[in-house]
Amino acid sequence: MDLIKLFRTRGKEELILKDGQIDIFNTISKKECNRASALCHTRYGKSMSVALAVIARVTRLPEKWVIIAPTEEKTDIIMSEIRNHLFDHFVFYEELPDRTFQSLKEKRQQNHLTFKKGGEVFCLTANVNNQQKIGSTLLGEGAGNVIVDEAPLINDKIMAFVMRMLADSSDNFLFKIGNAFGNNHFKKSFKDPRYRKIVVDCYQGLRESQQLPYNQGKLTQDLLDEMKELPFYEQLWECKFPNTALVDERGYTAILAESEIEASFKREVKKVGSPRLGVDIGRGGDLTVFVLRWDHYACVLEKNKNADLMFQVNRIEHYKKEFKLDDYDIYIDDIGVGGGVSDRCLEKDIAIVKVIAGAKAQNEEKFKNVKAENYWNCGLWVKANTLQEDKGFYDLQEIRYIEDSEKRLKIEPKEDFRKRMGNSPDTTEALMLTFTPKPPEPDLYLI
Repeated sequence: MDLIKLFRTRGKEELILKDGQIDIFNTISKKECNRASALCHTRYGKSMSVALAVIARVTRLPEKWVIIAPTEEKTDIIMSEIRNHLFDHFVFYEELPDRTFQSLKEKRQQNHLTFKKGGEVFCLTANVNNQQKIGSTLLGEGAGNVIVDEAPLINDKIMAFVMRMLADSSDNFLFKIGNAFGNNHFKKSFKDPRYRKIVVDCYQGLRESQQLPYNQGKLTQDLLDEMKELPFYEQLWECKFPNTALVDERGYTAILAESEIEASFKREVKKVGSPRLGVDIGRGGDLTVFVLRWDHYACVLEKNKNADLMFQVNRIEHYKKEFKLDDYDIYIDDIGVGGGVSDRCLEKDIAIVKVIAGAKAQNEEKFKNVKAENYWNCGLWVKANTLQEDKGFYDLQEIRYIEDSEKRLKIEPKEDFRKRMGNSPDTTEALMLTFTPKPPEPDLYLI
């Protein structure tokens, strides 16, 4: 029996899998090898494909399968697909014990399912904050067949426990799934000859979508064009691991390469549009830096170590007049001593925008906070526009980002930057501030 034809969409039409999804399904359902890694573009349906294959195994064979993911929420992604598709055909759900069948029909969430022929599937959370506990749990549970979801988010130490668990079974099977992040075991598996590699980038996904007979998980060129300027496009859509020269041992990636910064220094200067002034107020011996940015050019106006906040207010007032800055075209870091400067500016009726880097981003789904969104937009701007040559701008190659647990871009904390580099990125911070959106109303401030 061709089990793949028994699965259905939510509308109860035949579920037609794409070529890459069939490859995932066959790799697991037929156990065509004992080691495999899948790197597919986001929204491809890899979790569903894995779930269908696990159903095909556990409903027919007395095997034990475990799904491992970094959080409880993520472990349930594949498990929820299993619970849903078990009812696509009686061939599957008739293998459920009566009590389990009734519980699932009542939509009760279950993360451990057993079947009449002895098959079993359950979830484990690889909580990276408690490695000792997950290690003992893995070794205690035992399973010869393992699906590791969001594999890049599971570190090498926990993965070592997974491999020890597999070693207890002579006929073991391991399937890793994830996106092109990090520099750990998942990335290494794509160079390991023992692993079967399944890679489906967005361009293959686009071709496959165009071949579907109806709108079932369609990917469009318009969507890809929209995604290109958002963070992690190469990793999430093109399935490309970042250039190793730009990634450190912690998995952080540089916003810009040195060559991109130096290329920006050499472009033509175009002072077009209304300029914006970014002011990063120095603390504890750090520099206070003034950066002015037009549409296509940015330069450093001044760097000083004057601890007198009123001196900085006077400098802001001076540059406002010199460059005829519009209201709310002055952006000041409002944390710490910067708050005193911004407050005094407002008292003097200098219309400024207070910037709190940790505040919510406009695109909360993609960016952890204002700082992350600003730096991402800053990186895009530098790649296409001109920077005045200044050694402070070289710190842009050391501004690094990583994906957080919610798949949002976050920037390395300034404290970590300072420990790593021995200085504060004052010049780049001043430039970053100029990418803050203007407040929608004259009497509102970004807080």
